[in-house]
Amino acid sequence: IEPFVGGGSVFLNSDKHACFLLADVNTDLINLYQMLAVVPDTVIRHARVMFDRLNDAESYMALREEFNAQVMDGPERAAAFLFLNRHCFNGLIRYNRNNQFNVGWGKYPSPYFPEEEIRAFTRMAHNCVFMAAGFRRTLALAGEGDVVYCDP
Repeated sequence: IEPFVGGGSVFLNSDKHACFLLADVNTDLINLYQMLAVVPDTVIRHARVMFDRLNDAESYMALREEFNAQVMDGPERAAAFLFLNRHCFNGLIRYNRNNQFNVGWGKYPSPYFPEEEIRAFTRMAHNCVFMAAGFRRTLALAGEGDVVYCDP
């Protein structure tokens, strides 16, 4: 059980457990993970188009505005979240009080598209339950014998 999954480095480097409960309060992050577990090729296809065509400040801001308008869902929103994370300043994930992603353009000439890392993630994701929840709710699900990794 990992109540603060974030980038998932502990999960991705652990192969000793039959199943994982991975949780985070960031619903966009959990949506990305869920979509990569279920429809990875669709997410990759959407993201590849964004990475290939939207690598400038104006396109970034337009996509960020569309993302914040909540008009996307499922795999398209997951791809947009990945794009925003890879193209924003320092890969920062930050939301304002209105729950809008508000990180500026990172000015990177050609951000790396992590397709191999996505494929590795999807190979492991079949053993996972992803949950958009805070740590209290997540830890309440722990039972005897469960391994819990808490690193906020």
